Amino acid sequence: MQKGSQTGRVIRLVVPDLHSIVLDYLERKNGNSTPAEKASAADQLNERLSYRNPAPPNGNAAFRLYATWKDFHSHKWMYDSESLIRYLSLAGFKGVAEQEFYRSDIPGVEEVEEEERVLNGAGVCVEAKKP
Repeated sequence: MQKGSQTGRVIRLVVPDLHSIVLDYLERKNGNSTPAEKASAADQLNERLSYRNPAPPNGNAAFRLYATWKDFHSHKWMYDSESLIRYLSLAGFKGVAEQEFYRSDIPGVEEVEEEERVLNGAGVCVEAKKP
């Protein structure tokens, strides 16, 4: 590879799995929850989607302004493996594919990948290469 070349690099994206989140919602909505649960199926769905809380932030005016300004932790869009693969392919990446936890073309991925962000339907991993 030519010095300074960026080809052959691997990108790995790990995002919450929209498919798994929606299936969980449908299961709860279709009678697999109890009235004693703290939140409705819809409330639990929104919480798992990490959307912005509908209630305005509490506190003085300065804190409310700060809380509104720093709202970069809430999700604006969600993906499943199919949509993530599609968008990476459209962006020109090659070899785009869903990967399992710890299975990667990136050496040492197990040093940074977090089990609770991937397993049990929590997230989806997709890798691609820059041509």
